This record gives sequence, structure tokens and C-alpha cells, in this order.
Amino acid sequence: MTSTLSAEQTEPSLSGEFSGYSAGIVTFMDGENYGCDLQRCAMLRALKKFGLRALLIDYAPPRPGARFGFGGRIARALRPAALAKRALSFLDRRGAVFRRFGEEELEKTEPIGAYEDLPRRASFDVFVAGSDQIWNPSLTRGEGGRRFFFLDFAPDGKKISYAPSLGVSEIEPSYAERIKKSLETFEWISVREREGAEALRAVLGRPVDVVLDPTMLLAPAEWDALADRAESLPILKKEYILCYSLGNIRGVLAAARRLRKAFGARIAPICYSPLDALRLKSLCPECRPVLNAGPAEFVSLIRSAACVVTDSFHGTVFSILYSRPFRTMMRDRRGGASSMNSRVRTLLETFGLEDRLFDPAETSLGAVDELNRAEIDETLSRLREDSLKKLELGLRKVLTDAKPGH
Repeated sequence: MTSTLSAEQTEPSLSGEFSGYSAGIVTFMDGENYGCDLQRCAMLRALKKFGLRALLIDYAPPRPGARFGFGGRIARALRPAALAKRALSFLDRRGAVFRRFGEEELEKTEPIGAYEDLPRRASFDVFVAGSDQIWNPSLTRGEGGRRFFFLDFAPDGKKISYAPSLGVSEIEPSYAERIKKSLETFEWISVREREGAEALRAVLGRPVDVVLDPTMLLAPAEWDALADRAESLPILKKEYILCYSLGNIRGVLAAARRLRKAFGARIAPICYSPLDALRLKSLCPECRPVLNAGPAEFVSLIRSAACVVTDSFHGTVFSILYSRPFRTMMRDRRGGASSMNSRVRTLLETFGLEDRLFDPAETSLGAVDELNRAEIDETLSRLREDSLKKLELGLRKVLTDAKPGH
């Protein structure tokens, strides 16, 4: 490949052009995480718009050094946190909500337990790596995980990527050679951050496209259909500032407290368990923790929030999709190869919302005004069309001369 895919080359068909073909998606498959589940859902739906029979490949690389023996399980079960969680389990339905979402929205293969079984049990016409931070060297689980997330098991000529994230702005030399070896067999490569694309181009010596995260390939009306089926949560009947943190809940809560007067709303942090709810109340006695929210509830909570304060990429994505006032806190103040802020910066710069990003050490949170919905919708529409065109062209590179089922 000698050039990036031009959005002007063709209109996205979205009319079942690839009907009869199958697509296997490789991404993170374990854990209860809003962003993971929602991007899985969006990737499936986007591929189905092209007529593809799409499935998530249900293989989770083993964790290096994990203790699976009987003694290890007993030791973990007897930890004070585990005992407290069990004692409060009657209040905890979050896992059940996530499981229901998975059963209803996330179509996948039968579980595949061994990497060696992937070529036989995961047979597709095209393999799609993405999205999420599957190429982040600090999150990918050793060489076993890298083989999977770089599609080493898939036949040459059948591999593309859609919006995976490196999660960092530079590629360490020790990781660069590994990436180059695997990605040279891809027919089309795209990522979701500009700095990651530039780093990959330097390593690979070939073009790399920048596209929207899969969750932005679906219009708000499509997410509304999901949010409307969410369980009703008491906080939805009040004015609230939604807090969602993956790293620094103290900083997020402190920012929400500073915004509380401007919005005249209560503070509502999403929590992960009844034990976490108690911890949040100790940090912020006036807050109203939100329990048992699954992915659909997460979308509903952002849609109805007076304001969102988060350090999450997908918390930021859905705030933009629904044009909610929001502030995104830096999760990582480091620069260079270790920084994880690249994908958030790319997202905010794309929509001209750089002033929504703040450092927890700063006293000012920047703008508190409403977002311009018309401008956001116009930008979203244009970029969504561009990304879908590029995805279609990437699929064509694999499927044009292929026969379904081969």
C-alpha cells in the first residue's frame, strides 16, 4: 500500500455490499468496562451495516503470572476486600447488568481457550483488530496477548485494523520491531489518535489512517435506542453532575465540587461496588454514588447529565455525542512514550474542545459554557462519513477478490 485511503474515492455503500462475508473482531474480551463494551457493540453494528456477519472472537490471553491454583483462589477469597464485597453482595447487581448487556448486544464466537485453536475455530473472511487500547504496550499481556491482538494467528491477506489505540505518543524501540513484523501483513491500518499514527508511520514506512472511535460511528439516535432500554436509576430524576473516573477519583470529585454551584446540581459519581460507594461517601459526603450501572445505563446517565467530569476517553466521547457540558481531567501528567493523553487530545482537538481538558493541579477548570450542538453535529457527521468510507475501502482490499467462506 502506497497511500492512505482517500475519503473522496467513493461513497460508503452501507447497503449490504459485503453480504455473505464474515468478519471476526479482535479486542479486549474480559472485565466490566463501559468503554470496552460500548466500542465492541459499536464495532459489531458498524460492520453489520456493510452486510457482514460479524462476531467478536471470544479469546482472552492469559494473564502472565496469574495464580489459578486452589490455594491462590482461597487466598484471594479471604482478603478483607473480598469478604466485605461478599457481605454487601445483596446490593451489588452491576455484574448481572453487564452480563445481560453482553448477552443481548455482543455477539461472539464460542469461547476459545487455547491460542493454538484460533486458526481452526476462528475462521473468517476478514479479521478486524480494534478498537480499544489493544496495541498499548503496557496493557497488552505479554507475547501471548500481542500475538492475538496483532492477528498473528490470522491468514495473510485477511487483516485490517479499525481504530485500535497505542495509548502512548511514542513507540519504544523494543516494541517497534515487534509491531513492524506483525503489521506488515495487514492490508489496511488505521488508529484513533494522530500521534499514534505518526509513530506507526515512522516504524512501518507506510500510511496509517486516523479514524473515529467505533462508538462515534453510531449517531446519537442509535445510542438513544440503547439508553431507552436502560434500567431507571433514581439519580436520573434529579439535576446532577456525573463523575466517572478510571484513575483519579479524588481529582474528579474535587473538580465536580468546584462546578457544583455553577450548575446547581448534586454530585453523582459512578461506583463499581457497594464498598466503592462507601469509599466515595467518605471522600465526598454530599455526593450520591450511582450503583449498578451497566453500559446502557452509562449512556443514559451521560445523556441526562447537567455536566460530566471524567478522566475517561469514552466518558468524553459520549459527552461530545450528546453535547453535554463536560470537563476531562488528564489521567497522566507525564510526557513522552509513557503518556496516555494522546487519544484524548486528538479527540478534543478534532472538535475544537481543547479547553475542556484540565490538569488536576490547576486551579481553573476552563470553560463552563454549553457546547454548540450544531457545530458538533456537523463535525460528527462529516467525520463519521469519512471514517465509514475508509473502513469500506479497507474491507474492499480484503474482500473484493475473495469468495465468501474462504
